[in-house]
Amino acid sequence: MYKIYRKVAKITLASYLFIQCFNLVLFTLPQNTYAAVPFTNAYATLSNSRFSYKAAIATGGIANNATYATIQSSGYSDNDTKNLFIGDTVCLNGSAADGCTNQTVYTVNNILSDTIFGFTPAISGTMNMNDFIVSTNSGQIAVTFKPTVAVAQNEKLIFTITAAASNYANGIPDSTGFDSGDLTANLVAQSAISSVGATSFNITSATLSSAASLHTVTVVLGAGGLSAGSTYTMSLGHASDATLRFLNPSPAGTTHTRGVSDSYAMTLKTTNTAGTVVYNQTQLKVNPVDGVFVSATVEQTLSFQIEPNTGTACGVAVGDRITTTATTVPFGSITSANFYDGAQKLTVSTNSTGGYTVTGYQDGVLTSGSNNIPNTPCDAAGCSSGSPAEWNSEPVTDTNDGFGFSLENNTNTPVPTGYLYNNGGLSFNAQPFPLNLFPTPGISIMNETAPASGSVANVCYRLGVKSTQPAGYYYNRITYVATPKF
Repeated sequence: MYKIYRKVAKITLASYLFIQCFNLVLFTLPQNTYAAVPFTNAYATLSNSRFSYKAAIATGGIANNATYATIQSSGYSDNDTKNLFIGDTVCLNGSAADGCTNQTVYTVNNILSDTIFGFTPAISGTMNMNDFIVSTNSGQIAVTFKPTVAVAQNEKLIFTITAAASNYANGIPDSTGFDSGDLTANLVAQSAISSVGATSFNITSATLSSAASLHTVTVVLGAGGLSAGSTYTMSLGHASDATLRFLNPSPAGTTHTRGVSDSYAMTLKTTNTAGTVVYNQTQLKVNPVDGVFVSATVEQTLSFQIEPNTGTACGVAVGDRITTTATTVPFGSITSANFYDGAQKLTVSTNSTGGYTVTGYQDGVLTSGSNNIPNTPCDAAGCSSGSPAEWNSEPVTDTNDGFGFSLENNTNTPVPTGYLYNNGGLSFNAQPFPLNLFPTPGISIMNETAPASGSVANVCYRLGVKSTQPAGYYYNRITYVATPKF
């Protein structure tokens, strides 16, 4: 009988323990069966994934009025200038790395070597060895996710991002995490958070708290919450104000291989209104990396072409002119005291920011042995190089015979207004070519102050010989000089 009682007692005890354990398991099961279910299709994207820059000033510091800096080549987050580009802005910051307040912002204008760069304006004051050179990079962080279960209004979407252990909110980039810079607690008031994309959701409030090693963004969901199976995107950071964004880290550690990214963990989860139950918890990754500086040198260009003119020029039809070539103006045999006309086209193209000028000069008057045909004096008003006047009276007399030219715009307006053939109603506003006067030979016959593409001027030559001009073969040489102005 005693043995029977012992067996009954054991059975009773075992049953009691089973019931207690069952109750323990029963009452400690999560009340929401969706606990710890991850988001699907979740990822984070940096609109600007370039590392921030943080280097230390080398021995000797930076002297007053200096326009370049030398950095230390080892022992710091950045040990060369290879992620510092022309056009970047930098702050020269004290060794405490406590912000750039009241510091002038400088612009990088030259990369002189792996450890030396130039900047503008010149520094006012001095910087010491081990002070910092800082250039920040930042962008919006787009977090895309698909809830596996619905999340109700007033429940929370919580996003965390790695921060440094100290100085994680001072606007100076850190090598161990993102810096929250000028972001304050209320992200909504700063327009530093939004729902973007095809499927939007409502945000009642969004706050930021920054602490050692972790920034936490807490979003209270508005009407509609989040639907299961829908894809959402949340954007962190202001669209245009770079100061209201998380600052990208500088490279981790004290050595860094350029072109190799660092990886930073982020988490995204939802909680109920009490903040005690976690849904849809997911780990995300972002990888800042060095920027790529793309450069190209556009060579200075100038093209200049002389060619015959095959249309009406300076009011003279092609059938009433001699035929020119690119290198000759052959007036041929002169048999009357009337005008002989010819024309060429001058074409200029240049990428010079200051434009160009074309000058022309002659090596002398038309000469045959000891005889010559003079430069034109034009008609009664008279003319000289740089001071044109009307030359239109025929037949040619002893007082208006000679050789001269006029100009006409063909494409664009490169000809000085006073030199145009019909200036002020003058039918042929002419002048002679000047002689070569070193060091500034010639007269400017084409001129523009900006880059030009295919600007064309007509040069209209005119020869008038008096009836008593001695016989002979007369000639001279005209030279045109095209000069870009950079």
